[in-house]
Amino acid sequence: MIIKGKTIALLHDVGHAPFGHSLDKFLGFLNPAQPLTNPDKHYSKQYLEKYLAGSLPKKIDARDLGTILGPDTTNLTEWDKLIADLLDSSLDVDRMDFLVRDAHMTGLSIGDMGVGVEAIIEGMCPFREGDQIFLTFEESCVPYIDDFLLAREKMYAACYEHPSKLAAERIFTRLVESLVREHQLAIDSVVLLTDEQILALLGLAAISSEANGKLLDALLQNIEFKCVLEVDLKTENAQIEQWTKNRDSTRMAHWAYIDAPSEWERNITRAAGLEDRSWQVLVTVPDKKTSVPNEMETQILKRDGAGHRIQPLFEASPNLLARLKEENIPRSKIRVFADSRLSSGEIGEVKRAAEDHLCT
Repeated sequence: MIIKGKTIALLHDVGHAPFGHSLDKFLGFLNPAQPLTNPDKHYSKQYLEKYLAGSLPKKIDARDLGTILGPDTTNLTEWDKLIADLLDSSLDVDRMDFLVRDAHMTGLSIGDMGVGVEAIIEGMCPFREGDQIFLTFEESCVPYIDDFLLAREKMYAACYEHPSKLAAERIFTRLVESLVREHQLAIDSVVLLTDEQILALLGLAAISSEANGKLLDALLQNIEFKCVLEVDLKTENAQIEQWTKNRDSTRMAHWAYIDAPSEWERNITRAAGLEDRSWQVLVTVPDKKTSVPNEMETQILKRDGAGHRIQPLFEASPNLLARLKEENIPRSKIRVFADSRLSSGEIGEVKRAAEDHLCT
């Protein structure tokens, strides 16, 4: 049990593509017949079973680990369920680690998360129900959990989904999409590449494409792209409403995440009179996991007479859901960016074209 838990902790990120989660929307929805809401989990399971199974301790079953690391943990039983909850749930130790670390490394002040995390860890409790042992938290943890989840939303808005980062990820995605489409690079091969390897391949591919060469130069030179338009997903507009509906559709998610941004970039570029400079306009769309779910699997352990019972987090903290949705608003936007090297008049034309296309 301990060896299994430590092994999974060491391997839980092996399915990440180059530059972490930057390619999640592309990898997740490229194949309409097999959408992957969590592509890193899919590839972690695949990587483990295909490449690492022979190197594991004899006591460890690769298929067993793959199931715990994989996207579907509903059928896990006993301690396997607890391990899965600890490493990947709405309140797991992975999130506790990277949020505190990243807040420190970026200089962002999101409250004293370190103290809250310590209190949450101290209040963790395994709870058995039937053949499952899953993670719960003592009732005294609720205020700290509230603060942690709200801080998580703030970190996503201020750091992980900062407009400058979204623009850079969009450039990277366009380059990789072109590499896959024009040079028949298999997706499974892309996931195996290191950051340096993918950049080297992009450099070679850019030699034969002016647009890709310009995009790669903008990425490597850290060229600023100005956000000229933000459109909230609640905007009453047929195009935005259609996109929002399609992103939640298994059949249409490919259009929402792969086709629509490219189509909007082409249309806005053309309308702004920049047909020969397509690399200077970017459109980013929110991640599929952006919206706050009405239910979270986090369970609170409450005393009930001489025993205990569990209660869903949003019942234990009735105001939390509304507060999370309010903090989530900055993340739920479609954004249009223009290369800062464009003239003020050209940037104005990009903004006008974007408004005409996405706001009317």
